[in-house]
Amino acid sequence: MNGNGRSGAGRLAAWAERHPVPCFFLLAFFMNLLIESLARLSPLGGIAYLLERPLPFLLNTLVLFAVFSASLLFRRRLFVLVVTAAGWLVLGIANAVVTALRASPLSGIDFAILRSCLPIVKVYLRPGHLLLILAFLGAVGWAAAGLFHRSRIYAVKLRREGVLFLSAAAVSVGAVLLSVSAGAVETSFTDLPGAYRDYGFVTCFSLTVLERGIDEPEDYSAPVLRALAASLADEEEAEGAEDPVRPNVVAVQLESFMDPERIAGAVYRESPTPYFNALKEAYPSGFMRVNTLGAGTANTEFEVLTGIDLTFFGAGEYPYQTVLEDGDAVCESLASSWKAEGYAAHAVHNHSGSFYDRYRVYGALGFDRFVPLEYMNGTEENPLGWAKDAVLTDEIRGCLDSTGSPDFVFAVSVQGHGLYPDVEETEDGLVEAAPEGWSGGERAQLSYYAGQMREMDEFLRALTAMLEERAAETGEETLLLLYGDHLPPLPLDGDSFADGSGVLDSEYVLVPVGERIGARLAETGDRDLEAWQTGMALLELTDTEGGLIGRCHRRLGDTPGFRDALRLLAYDLLYGERYAWDGKEPFERMPLTMGLDPVRIDGVFPGGGMLTVRGENFTAHSVVTVNGRAVKTLFVSPAELTAEIAVSPGDRIAVVQRTEDLVLLGECEPVVVPDHRDADK
Repeated sequence: MNGNGRSGAGRLAAWAERHPVPCFFLLAFFMNLLIESLARLSPLGGIAYLLERPLPFLLNTLVLFAVFSASLLFRRRLFVLVVTAAGWLVLGIANAVVTALRASPLSGIDFAILRSCLPIVKVYLRPGHLLLILAFLGAVGWAAAGLFHRSRIYAVKLRREGVLFLSAAAVSVGAVLLSVSAGAVETSFTDLPGAYRDYGFVTCFSLTVLERGIDEPEDYSAPVLRALAASLADEEEAEGAEDPVRPNVVAVQLESFMDPERIAGAVYRESPTPYFNALKEAYPSGFMRVNTLGAGTANTEFEVLTGIDLTFFGAGEYPYQTVLEDGDAVCESLASSWKAEGYAAHAVHNHSGSFYDRYRVYGALGFDRFVPLEYMNGTEENPLGWAKDAVLTDEIRGCLDSTGSPDFVFAVSVQGHGLYPDVEETEDGLVEAAPEGWSGGERAQLSYYAGQMREMDEFLRALTAMLEERAAETGEETLLLLYGDHLPPLPLDGDSFADGSGVLDSEYVLVPVGERIGARLAETGDRDLEAWQTGMALLELTDTEGGLIGRCHRRLGDTPGFRDALRLLAYDLLYGERYAWDGKEPFERMPLTMGLDPVRIDGVFPGGGMLTVRGENFTAHSVVTVNGRAVKTLFVSPAELTAEIAVSPGDRIAVVQRTEDLVLLGECEPVVVPDHRDADK
């Protein structure tokens, strides 16, 4: 203690109270340093980022500086400051965990899909990890509560504190806007992990929270949109095919699928994907550029189905969650385009129907039917608990057999999903050598991944064999599109590929089943496509004009004004007044038919405190309800369920299909428990 009775810490605190702005900046600087170190999973990562990219580092610091300065406006200034700083630290830690698990950083949309992700948390985190997370969050909450009660209360003088905050905010916002206008920082990211590395977590995460939807184009107006629609309609009749090819269309989006032999330095005992490679040699194929690595399945799905470029939207946005889950939303898609030509449109996914809210979204895209995991029997699971893709073969055939019209079947697989185990369980895997510099755990992940690719490759063989067999039986031709939604969550970067491709380059192949579609594909060579071009190529191959977005691709795809026209149509359809559609919806949103065959109760049999329900098409996700209340249910077979409950005459018994996160997908017609005397008869 010095002569005036005040310690060095006390003098520092007093100085900080008199000069809060420099303290906020220093706190922001060191907090940003820590967050970037966490993002790079390296204790010195933040320093390396500061030295490599000082301008983005400064901008991230200024954003934090402005946020921390807002605490000046509160009476419990220290409490608000500490809680705000702790919140950013928690986000930085969460980003480090998420990046390590799935190779894609934390974004604002992750909080929107949190509910549907809860059932798969067990794949990524062990119970001990969850306990540590809960304990950490509990400790933060306890500390915050204690700090609130002990925090000093300041008198807020808006003339002083308000000016200081507005000055800090003006400097920060001005620097960010100047950097954006000068092109030093991008606000629309095609590569989210790359953007986070280049521009920093604070800026990018903030953009994913704040940026939503498509910005209104400068030339958006009724005359412009109506003129564009008229120009597309005028050419429609002149280019219509006299004898159009109308095969069934089956598109299979394969989770994390690629040929593992693309990875430079990896050596395998034999090819993990020999059948897919043979298809690429025989039929049109190429790279398909996607917008994500390791995660983001729904965004590739959106681009393929709609033909709309995801870069029109906010950074890291998932249009499934931000636009299409709305009950009134509709969007032109492959499904709606083929339905206009008399097709039936089916979606199939061997995972939960609530994941990415597909049970709502597919209706907005014009599908008639959705077959999620909750309506499937005969599924097998891989070591991580994901359903194997082999089940999709019969489900796809069931969709094709369910109508007398041509069919569009869009199937989304899940077997290749991460997080891959970092301990090799067997020594007889396909991997002989991992790339140089990979750890033993990373080699184990590659070994597991290669094994899953082999099984998915066998699924593709069985699928094409089924389509060929069915063509021989029915005479129906099929155009089959196979592609990976994104590359796997492995330690991959721009130098990882022997073929010179990049981390956003998935692969696709078009397979004909039938003579007419085979002749059409023979005229098509190999080419690389953007994901948002791939589905539109299918429309062209089947002589389908599609709606206005499909015609825009077909008519204007090679012209300089194409992207501007596509953006105008996308904005008008999803956010505008639908001038191009005369203010009307492009199609009517109909309720989805869930499952291939309806769940039905044939009879209920109470007795001895048990209830037996017999019927048809039950699955392991069927739940018995009594008077609307769900009861614990045992799946015995597709024809029988049991529940340990006593019921009374007059009780209403139904069976619902329910997801693990308790979303109700469907309910069968209820039956009433008969009087015991009637039951005895």
